[in-house]
Amino acid sequence: MTTVREQTIEANGIPTHVYVAGSGPAVVLLHGLGGAAVTWHPTWEGLADRFTVIVPDLPGHGRSEEPQGKYAFDEAPLWVIGVLDALDIPTAALVGNSMGGLWAAATALRYPDRVTQLVLEDSAGLGQEISIILRVLSIPFLGELLARPSRKSLHTVLNRLVYDPTTISSDFFEELYLERARPKNMRSWLKMLRIGVGPRGTRPEILLLDRLPKLEMPTLVIWGQQDAVFPVHHAQRAIGLIPNGLLHIFPMCGHWPHIEHSVKFNGLVGDFLTEELTQA
Repeated sequence: MTTVREQTIEANGIPTHVYVAGSGPAVVLLHGLGGAAVTWHPTWEGLADRFTVIVPDLPGHGRSEEPQGKYAFDEAPLWVIGVLDALDIPTAALVGNSMGGLWAAATALRYPDRVTQLVLEDSAGLGQEISIILRVLSIPFLGELLARPSRKSLHTVLNRLVYDPTTISSDFFEELYLERARPKNMRSWLKMLRIGVGPRGTRPEILLLDRLPKLEMPTLVIWGQQDAVFPVHHAQRAIGLIPNGLLHIFPMCGHWPHIEHSVKFNGLVGDFLTEELTQA
Protein backbone atom coordinates (compact mmCIF):
# COMPACT_ATOMS: atom_id res chain seq x y z
CA MET A 1 0.00 0.00 0.00
CA THR A 2 1.39 3.38 -1.05
CA THR A 3 1.98 5.85 1.77
CA VAL A 4 0.23 9.10 0.91
CA ARG A 5 0.85 12.40 2.64
CA GLU A 6 -1.81 15.11 2.68
CA GLN A 7 -1.18 18.78 3.24
CA THR A 8 -2.47 22.24 2.45
CA ILE A 9 -0.09 24.61 0.69
CA GLU A 10 -0.46 28.10 -0.75
CA ALA A 11 -0.13 28.25 -4.53
CA ASN A 12 -0.44 31.64 -6.23
CA GLY A 13 -2.20 32.85 -3.08
CA ILE A 14 -4.77 30.01 -3.08
CA PRO A 15 -4.91 27.49 -0.19
CA THR A 16 -4.48 24.23 -2.08
CA HIS A 17 -5.06 20.69 -0.88
CA VAL A 18 -2.47 18.24 -2.21
CA TYR A 19 -1.56 14.57 -1.94
CA VAL A 20 2.10 13.51 -2.20
CA ALA A 21 3.20 9.89 -2.63
CA GLY A 22 6.34 7.96 -3.50
CA SER A 23 9.89 9.14 -4.15
CA GLY A 24 12.06 9.98 -7.15
CA PRO A 25 11.64 12.53 -9.97
CA ALA A 26 8.57 14.72 -9.50
CA VAL A 27 5.35 14.16 -11.46
CA VAL A 28 2.30 16.41 -11.05
CA LEU A 29 -1.14 15.01 -11.92
CA LEU A 30 -3.77 17.62 -12.86
CA HIS A 31 -7.40 16.51 -12.94
CA GLY A 32 -10.19 17.85 -15.12
CA LEU A 33 -13.06 20.28 -14.67
CA GLY A 34 -15.52 19.28 -11.96
CA GLY A 35 -13.22 16.49 -10.78
CA ALA A 36 -10.88 16.18 -7.84
CA ALA A 37 -7.47 14.79 -6.98
CA VAL A 38 -9.07 11.47 -5.99
CA THR A 39 -9.78 10.70 -9.66
CA TRP A 40 -6.02 10.03 -9.98
CA HIS A 41 -5.93 7.42 -7.22
CA PRO A 42 -5.17 4.47 -9.55
CA THR A 43 -2.43 6.53 -11.21
CA TRP A 44 -0.58 7.64 -8.12
CA GLU A 45 -0.69 4.05 -6.85
CA GLY A 46 0.85 2.92 -10.12
CA LEU A 47 3.56 5.58 -10.41
CA ALA A 48 4.66 6.08 -6.80
CA ASP A 49 7.20 3.24 -6.93
CA ARG A 50 9.26 5.26 -9.44
CA PHE A 51 8.30 8.90 -8.89
CA THR A 52 7.33 11.50 -6.34
CA VAL A 53 3.70 11.94 -7.36
CA ILE A 54 2.03 15.26 -6.51
CA VAL A 55 -1.75 15.37 -6.87
CA PRO A 56 -3.47 18.70 -6.06
CA ASP A 57 -7.14 19.56 -6.04
CA LEU A 58 -7.44 22.35 -8.60
CA PRO A 59 -8.61 25.74 -7.26
CA GLY A 60 -12.25 25.58 -6.23
CA HIS A 61 -12.28 21.79 -6.54
CA GLY A 62 -12.15 19.13 -3.86
CA ARG A 63 -10.67 20.65 -0.74
CA SER A 64 -8.82 23.53 -2.39
CA GLU A 65 -10.14 27.07 -1.93
CA GLU A 66 -11.56 29.24 -4.68
CA PRO A 67 -9.50 32.02 -6.24
CA GLN A 68 -10.31 35.46 -4.91
CA GLY A 69 -11.85 37.78 -7.45
CA LYS A 70 -12.39 37.06 -11.12
CA TYR A 71 -11.26 33.74 -12.60
CA ALA A 72 -8.65 34.07 -15.35
CA PHE A 73 -7.07 31.42 -17.55
CA ASP A 74 -3.75 33.30 -17.49
CA GLU A 75 -3.53 32.53 -13.76
CA ALA A 76 -3.45 28.76 -14.33
CA PRO A 77 0.31 28.46 -15.02
CA LEU A 78 1.06 30.67 -12.02
CA TRP A 79 -0.92 28.30 -9.80
CA VAL A 80 0.82 25.18 -11.19
CA ILE A 81 4.25 26.73 -10.63
CA GLY A 82 3.05 27.86 -7.22
CA VAL A 83 2.42 24.22 -6.30
CA LEU A 84 5.99 23.33 -7.27
CA ASP A 85 7.44 26.30 -5.40
CA ALA A 86 5.47 25.54 -2.23
CA LEU A 87 6.88 22.00 -2.24
CA ASP A 88 10.40 23.20 -3.11
CA ILE A 89 10.44 21.30 -6.42
CA PRO A 90 12.53 22.96 -9.16
CA THR A 91 11.29 20.88 -12.10
CA ALA A 92 8.61 18.27 -12.71
CA ALA A 93 6.78 16.31 -15.38
CA LEU A 94 3.17 17.41 -15.84
CA VAL A 95 0.36 14.96 -16.58
CA GLY A 96 -3.02 16.55 -17.25
CA ASN A 97 -6.46 15.20 -18.10
CA SER A 98 -9.07 17.36 -19.84
CA MET A 99 -8.88 20.88 -18.34
CA GLY A 100 -5.84 19.68 -16.39
CA GLY A 101 -4.19 18.97 -19.75
CA LEU A 102 -4.92 22.52 -20.88
CA TRP A 103 -3.37 23.87 -17.67
CA ALA A 104 -0.36 21.58 -18.04
CA ALA A 105 0.26 22.63 -21.66
CA ALA A 106 -0.16 26.32 -20.84
CA THR A 107 2.35 25.94 -18.00
CA ALA A 108 4.84 24.14 -20.23
CA LEU A 109 4.59 26.93 -22.82
CA ARG A 110 5.03 29.69 -20.25
CA TYR A 111 7.65 28.01 -18.05
CA PRO A 112 9.51 25.51 -20.26
CA ASP A 113 12.50 25.47 -17.90
CA ARG A 114 10.30 24.08 -15.10
CA VAL A 115 8.64 21.26 -17.06
CA THR A 116 10.72 18.18 -17.91
CA GLN A 117 8.06 16.17 -19.78
CA LEU A 118 4.43 16.66 -20.68
CA VAL A 119 1.58 14.14 -20.88
CA LEU A 120 -1.73 15.37 -22.32
CA GLU A 121 -4.63 12.96 -21.73
CA ASP A 122 -7.84 13.81 -23.64
CA SER A 123 -6.83 17.44 -23.19
CA ALA A 124 -8.92 20.55 -23.55
CA GLY A 125 -7.64 23.39 -25.72
CA LEU A 126 -6.87 21.32 -28.83
CA GLY A 127 -10.04 21.97 -30.82
CA GLN A 128 -13.34 23.86 -30.76
CA GLU A 129 -15.61 20.82 -30.89
CA ILE A 130 -16.84 19.82 -27.44
CA SER A 131 -19.63 17.83 -25.83
CA ILE A 132 -23.10 19.36 -26.15
CA ILE A 133 -23.55 18.91 -22.40
CA LEU A 134 -20.67 21.27 -21.61
CA ARG A 135 -21.97 23.82 -24.09
CA VAL A 136 -25.37 23.76 -22.42
CA LEU A 137 -23.81 24.04 -18.95
CA SER A 138 -22.01 27.19 -20.09
CA ILE A 139 -25.37 28.99 -20.35
CA PRO A 140 -26.09 31.04 -17.19
CA PHE A 141 -28.94 29.84 -14.98
CA LEU A 142 -29.50 26.74 -17.11
CA GLY A 143 -26.06 25.49 -16.11
CA GLU A 144 -26.80 26.09 -12.43
CA LEU A 145 -30.06 24.16 -12.71
CA LEU A 146 -28.54 21.15 -14.48
CA ALA A 147 -25.28 20.99 -12.49
CA ARG A 148 -26.78 20.66 -9.01
CA PRO A 149 -24.86 17.84 -7.35
CA SER A 150 -26.71 14.56 -6.87
CA ARG A 151 -25.81 10.92 -7.20
CA LYS A 152 -28.17 10.62 -10.17
CA SER A 153 -26.50 13.48 -12.04
CA LEU A 154 -23.04 12.08 -11.29
CA HIS A 155 -24.10 8.70 -12.70
CA THR A 156 -25.15 10.50 -15.88
CA VAL A 157 -21.83 12.37 -16.08
CA LEU A 158 -19.70 9.27 -15.53
CA ASN A 159 -21.66 7.27 -18.09
CA ARG A 160 -20.67 9.95 -20.61
CA LEU A 161 -17.05 10.06 -19.53
CA VAL A 162 -16.26 6.36 -19.84
CA TYR A 163 -16.80 3.75 -22.53
CA ASP A 164 -17.38 0.98 -19.99
CA PRO A 165 -19.28 2.15 -16.87
CA THR A 166 -18.39 -1.07 -15.03
CA THR A 167 -14.86 0.32 -14.59
CA ILE A 168 -16.27 2.83 -12.08
CA SER A 169 -16.33 1.15 -8.66
CA SER A 170 -18.91 2.05 -6.03
CA ASP A 171 -16.15 3.27 -3.70
CA PHE A 172 -14.70 5.53 -6.40
CA PHE A 173 -18.17 6.86 -7.23
CA GLU A 174 -18.96 7.71 -3.62
CA GLU A 175 -15.58 9.37 -3.02
CA LEU A 176 -15.94 11.56 -6.10
CA TYR A 177 -19.53 12.43 -5.22
CA LEU A 178 -18.52 13.66 -1.76
CA GLU A 179 -15.82 15.87 -3.29
CA ARG A 180 -18.15 17.32 -5.93
CA ALA A 181 -20.90 17.97 -3.38
CA ARG A 182 -18.84 20.44 -1.33
CA PRO A 183 -20.84 23.70 -1.33
CA LYS A 184 -18.36 25.87 -3.23
CA ASN A 185 -17.44 23.38 -5.93
CA MET A 186 -20.34 23.65 -8.37
CA ARG A 187 -20.11 27.45 -8.39
CA SER A 188 -16.38 27.27 -8.91
CA TRP A 189 -16.23 24.81 -11.78
CA LEU A 190 -19.08 26.52 -13.63
CA LYS A 191 -17.10 29.77 -13.49
CA MET A 192 -14.04 27.97 -14.86
CA LEU A 193 -16.11 26.26 -17.56
CA ARG A 194 -17.44 29.60 -18.79
CA ILE A 195 -13.94 31.02 -19.16
CA GLY A 196 -13.21 28.46 -21.83
CA VAL A 197 -16.55 27.21 -23.19
CA GLY A 198 -19.58 28.89 -24.73
CA PRO A 199 -22.68 27.63 -26.56
CA ARG A 200 -20.62 27.21 -29.75
CA GLY A 201 -17.86 25.19 -28.10
CA THR A 202 -14.36 25.97 -26.89
CA ARG A 203 -13.63 29.68 -26.94
CA PRO A 204 -10.90 30.62 -29.46
CA GLU A 205 -8.85 32.51 -26.87
CA ILE A 206 -7.92 29.33 -24.98
CA LEU A 207 -7.12 27.16 -28.00
CA LEU A 208 -3.44 26.22 -28.05
CA LEU A 209 -3.07 24.70 -31.52
CA ASP A 210 -1.02 27.56 -32.95
CA ARG A 211 1.33 27.41 -29.95
CA LEU A 212 1.97 23.66 -29.91
CA PRO A 213 5.07 23.94 -32.19
CA LYS A 214 6.69 25.93 -29.36
CA LEU A 215 6.58 23.03 -26.90
CA GLU A 216 10.19 22.21 -26.13
CA MET A 217 9.91 19.12 -23.94
CA PRO A 218 9.09 15.50 -24.85
CA THR A 219 5.31 15.22 -25.01
CA LEU A 220 3.03 12.19 -24.91
CA VAL A 221 -0.55 12.63 -26.11
CA ILE A 222 -3.00 9.98 -24.88
CA TRP A 223 -6.63 9.70 -25.98
CA GLY A 224 -9.64 7.43 -25.72
CA GLN A 225 -10.95 6.39 -29.13
CA GLN A 226 -14.57 6.89 -28.02
CA ASP A 227 -14.11 10.11 -26.05
CA ALA A 228 -17.51 11.84 -26.02
CA VAL A 229 -16.13 15.09 -24.59
CA PHE A 230 -13.32 15.89 -27.05
CA PRO A 231 -13.23 13.88 -30.33
CA VAL A 232 -10.15 11.80 -31.04
CA HIS A 233 -9.27 13.85 -34.11
CA HIS A 234 -8.16 16.61 -31.71
CA ALA A 235 -5.27 14.36 -30.72
CA GLN A 236 -4.51 13.32 -34.28
CA ARG A 237 -4.31 16.93 -35.40
CA ALA A 238 -2.31 18.10 -32.39
CA ILE A 239 0.38 15.45 -32.61
CA GLY A 240 1.41 16.73 -36.03
CA LEU A 241 2.17 20.13 -34.49
CA ILE A 242 4.27 19.01 -31.51
CA PRO A 243 8.01 18.82 -32.36
CA ASN A 244 8.89 15.97 -29.98
CA GLY A 245 5.53 14.27 -29.56
CA LEU A 246 4.20 10.73 -29.34
CA LEU A 247 0.57 9.62 -29.65
CA HIS A 248 -1.21 6.66 -28.07
CA ILE A 249 -4.92 6.02 -28.62
CA PHE A 250 -6.72 3.56 -26.37
CA PRO A 251 -9.46 1.60 -28.19
CA MET A 252 -12.80 0.99 -26.44
CA CYS A 253 -12.09 3.92 -24.15
CA GLY A 254 -13.71 7.24 -23.29
CA HIS A 255 -12.44 10.43 -21.67
CA TRP A 256 -10.61 8.72 -18.79
CA PRO A 257 -7.99 6.23 -20.05
CA HIS A 258 -6.28 6.44 -16.65
CA ILE A 259 -9.44 4.95 -15.11
CA GLU A 260 -10.63 2.54 -17.81
CA HIS A 261 -7.16 1.18 -18.66
CA SER A 262 -5.29 2.09 -15.50
CA VAL A 263 -2.62 -0.62 -15.63
CA LYS A 264 -1.71 0.04 -19.27
CA PHE A 265 -1.92 3.79 -18.74
CA ASN A 266 0.44 3.67 -15.76
CA GLY A 267 2.91 1.51 -17.66
CA LEU A 268 2.80 3.74 -20.72
CA VAL A 269 3.27 6.97 -18.76
CA GLY A 270 5.86 5.51 -16.39
CA ASP A 271 7.94 4.10 -19.22
CA PHE A 272 7.71 7.34 -21.21
CA LEU A 273 8.90 9.42 -18.28
CA THR A 274 11.65 6.98 -17.32
CA GLU A 275 12.97 6.69 -20.86
CA GLU A 276 13.11 10.42 -21.32
CA LEU A 277 14.87 10.86 -17.98
CA THR A 278 17.43 8.22 -18.93
CA GLN A 279 18.10 9.89 -22.27
CA ALA A 280 18.52 13.26 -20.57
